[in-house]
Amino acid sequence: MSLENRQINFADGYSEPVSFDHESETLVEEQPFKDVVINQPKEEDGPKA
Repeated sequence: MSLENRQINFADGYSEPVSFDHESETLVEEQPFKDVVINQPKEEDGPKA
């Protein structure tokens, strides 16, 4: 999914380098964030319950 999204952004980035840069940074930041969020709920559910 990430690779497919990257290709779409690349095509848009070619026309708009500004948009490509912004999306590229967001995509990279969102990827690690998702991994942390997936692990966070599991730990939060424990102490919260």
